[in-house]
This record gives sequence, C-alpha cells and structure tokens, in this order.
Amino acid sequence: MADHLPSSVTKSNIGKKINKVVGTIANDVGSFSEKMKPGDYYDKIRLVRADSYKRVIKEGIQKNAVMLIYVYSLDGQISNVNFAHIVRVAREKSDTDLKILALAVEKDKEKLAKFINKFGNNIGFIPLQLDPADITNFPSTVNGVLTGYTKPPYLIITNRNGVAIAIPPGLSKETKIRKAVDSALMK
Repeated sequence: MADHLPSSVTKSNIGKKINKVVGTIANDVGSFSEKMKPGDYYDKIRLVRADSYKRVIKEGIQKNAVMLIYVYSLDGQISNVNFAHIVRVAREKSDTDLKILALAVEKDKEKLAKFINKFGNNIGFIPLQLDPADITNFPSTVNGVLTGYTKPPYLIITNRNGVAIAIPPGLSKETKIRKAVDSALMK
C-alpha cells in the first residue's frame, strides 16, 4: 500500500473505505429528489440558487425524468392547500420515479419549517428554499412553458419526453394533479 494511506486501509478493505467516503460525499451534496427521513424540517430544508434549480430541471428533462415542479410562497391559502395535495401525491407515488421539486419563495427559514412541519414527519421529498438573493429574478418558465404568472404559486409537470404541462395557477384540484402525474409517468 502507498505510504500516504492510513494503516487501517488495506488491500482487502480499500473498496469499502472508498464506497463509504463516496457515500458520505453523496449524502452531503445530496439530490433534490431524494426521499425525506422523518423529523423536524428546519435542518432539512435546502437553500438553493435559482440557477441551480433551473439546471436540475433542465438535466431532469434531458434525462427524461418525470418531475412535479411546484414553486410556492407562504403568503396565501392557495399554497397551503396545493402543498397538502402535493404531499399526498408524493406519498402515494413514492414507489415511482416521480421527482418532486417543491421550491419555497420565502426569506424566513423558520417560518418555512413551521409550515412544512404541519404536514407530518415525512412529506415524501426534500423541501427547497430559494436563496433570498434570487427571489426578485426567478423565472416563470420551464422548458418554454409559461406558467401564466411571474410570482408563485405555479405548478408544472414534465413527462418522460420532456414535455412540460402547466397546471393553471391558483387553487389546483388534487385529482387534476394526480391525473397529470399519472399521465406523465405513463408516457
């Protein structure tokens, strides 16, 4: 073995050590679409920049991912109702390859955590918070589909062919969201 490796690393366990390090790095970096573990959401909310969020969406479309993209604020009752629908759909579709990218346009992380905690220990996706520096210049289009509003809430579902379907802004029916997700998963 090389002199610069710790004595605990041998030929027989180097693969395990590398996998452990790679796994730790992957956990630290994470993925927007990984499943949540139960617990308080304050420490689990991921702060993301607008350009990173857009890049993840673009990469998802290129990889033919089925995505539910929900951008919301905590200012109105509509976001509360729609978020509850999305949590139920996420739980129901947890055994599929649906990726949920729910992004809060909210400056106060504590307020956001309290909002998310109302929905239980496992909402089924990683909660994302838009970096406050990006709030004023966040786009309202995904893959060329205009959501109709330049401010949240808006909901878009992409299918495996990269086709984005905008759910009309405002209060969305859970059955409409579920049907759009089912349709996207089938294509």
